[in-house]
Amino acid sequence: MYRRARDLYSSPGRDGTLVRAVVGSAGLRVAGMGLGFLVNVQLARMLGPADYGIYGIAMSLVSIAMIPTELGLSQLVTREAAIAEATHDRSMIRSLLDWTFRFVLANTAVIVVVALAALLLTGSASGSALKPALSWGMALLPLVAIAGICSAALRGMHHVVEGQLFEMLLRPGLLSLGLFLFWISGYAHAVTPSLAMGLNVLVATIGAILMIRWLAPLLRGVPTLAQPRETRGRWLRSAIPLALGEGMRIVSGNLAILILGLLAPATEVGLYRVAAGVYTAATLPSALLNVACSPMLASLHAEGKKAAIQRVNAWMALLLVLAAVATLTPFVLAGRTILSIAFGHSYSASNTILVVLLAGELAAAFIGHPTIVLNMLHHEHAVTRFSLVALLINLLVSLSLIPLYGGVGAALGVVLSQFMWRLLCSRHARRHLGLESSVLAWRKW
Repeated sequence: MYRRARDLYSSPGRDGTLVRAVVGSAGLRVAGMGLGFLVNVQLARMLGPADYGIYGIAMSLVSIAMIPTELGLSQLVTREAAIAEATHDRSMIRSLLDWTFRFVLANTAVIVVVALAALLLTGSASGSALKPALSWGMALLPLVAIAGICSAALRGMHHVVEGQLFEMLLRPGLLSLGLFLFWISGYAHAVTPSLAMGLNVLVATIGAILMIRWLAPLLRGVPTLAQPRETRGRWLRSAIPLALGEGMRIVSGNLAILILGLLAPATEVGLYRVAAGVYTAATLPSALLNVACSPMLASLHAEGKKAAIQRVNAWMALLLVLAAVATLTPFVLAGRTILSIAFGHSYSASNTILVVLLAGELAAAFIGHPTIVLNMLHHEHAVTRFSLVALLINLLVSLSLIPLYGGVGAALGVVLSQFMWRLLCSRHARRHLGLESSVLAWRKW
């Protein structure tokens, strides 16, 4: 096994590129995970469970509002840029970005106006703290969308590390620095959900500027060619199912917090958000493989290298299982102590929620990462269909179990929906593409 991994890393071909991309991104991702965890600790301690819950509700609503803003364009840009890079056609990338930016800005204008009007006409379900936080959150929509599109283009052009730099390192780092300055100046008590959201807006502004500056030199001197209506229509037709699939995943991920906000005290939302934050950090390998493998799968598909795609699947499944076991074990053995030290004693009850989430991740890891394969191989419509099924499962389970078990019920909804989503996608990949995404992929290599 060691010799096979070493040979794969040193290979000059696509397989070697895959492993080097993963390894090269690992340090950045680990640092970003640490900084993101630090931000969660800072916010949880400064705000307390109740206000941290309100901040979590606001961020969930903003995340859902980003779905129509981005409209799946980040995944589309990664895929199309990877294909254009393989054919040495950067003018197509420039044209795609030009169309994408204009589309995002038009979408954002409509969504922000509607959202602000709704905030003015309705009250806040969580008192006066939620509405100002949401108002600040509206400013995040265009900033995050623009930065995400630039990042997607960089990844598609095989600048994988640069494409992750702001999201993984600079954004949490700058946010943590801002919170630290409040703490050392003696104004930690002044941090509110709306102030925390305002800091996010400031950091996102810096990020959008930096991502544009990093992408610009790669396209300098490349002409923007007017694309025919048929091409723009194809982009839009591809973006919509990608948006629906990604959107339902985002809604499913935030559904627990929103239902908890309606059916449980804000303190319970805060406990769940701490568990979800640690869970997100623990699923680093899944996010890493998504970023590193997406453009490579698109390129391999364009070149007709099915065997290489199967090898990528085998490695993804193995890495996911090993990582899930490694992250679940310490929280089974001493999770309450770990969370008490990190976040404070009032958050120790989050461990039960966290163990449920991590156990579900282990079960899903055996299925591999079939959603990436389907999206990059132009089967995004299947991902959309199965995302809807997963969302409905999450909704039904959450509504049934949250009134009885609170955050644990919310975690069970997430676990069951994510498992079924991957299972259905894996079955589709096997039937329609002849590709095995689960750990059984090693038998085909």
